[in-house]
Formats: sequence, structure tokens, C-alpha cells
Amino acid sequence: MQIYITGDGLEVTEALHDYVLKKFERLGSLLHETTRLAIRLKVEKLDQIAEADIYMAGHDLHAKAMSRTLYTAIDLLHDKIKQQTIKLKQKLEDKKR
Repeated sequence: MQIYITGDGLEVTEALHDYVLKKFERLGSLLHETTRLAIRLKVEKLDQIAEADIYMAGHDLHAKAMSRTLYTAIDLLHDKIKQQTIKLKQKLEDKKR
């Protein structure tokens, strides 16, 4: 799985980059190897926003999380993406049967 991290209006520090990689590398077991994950981190006034797009063959997933701290927003985003990928995986397995 390829992970791309970008910052919109903020600099993605090494610690932030490592935290995001640590959180989202675990999703690789749920997804196909050729999956691409794009994560955008941005600040709007007092809100810290984390957005993610997952591009798979035939399926695209999107999630957005907002919080007062960026680390909390990343945690919320991870939970949302994980739920979506589990749901999609179950849907695809049911379709095969």
C-alpha cells in the first residue's frame, strides 16, 4: 500500500509523518497491495482537519475528521476509514458467495 501525506496550510513534521504512517500502515492487511492512500492535513481557523482518500481498483473511499488537535483528528480519521474498509471487504466477500 502506498501512503501519501500532504499538509495544506501547515508543515508536516517528521513526528506527524511518523504518527500517520504508524496508524495507517495497519490498514494494509485489510486492503489490496495495490491500494493508494492519500492523506491531507489542514487547519481552518481553530479546527484541525484530516482527510483521507483510498483508491482501489473499482472503489474509492473518502473520510474526513475534524477536531481541536491534529492527533485526535488523525485518530478519528483512522477509525472512520477502518470502518469503511471493513464494510467494503465484507460486501465484496458476500458478493463472491
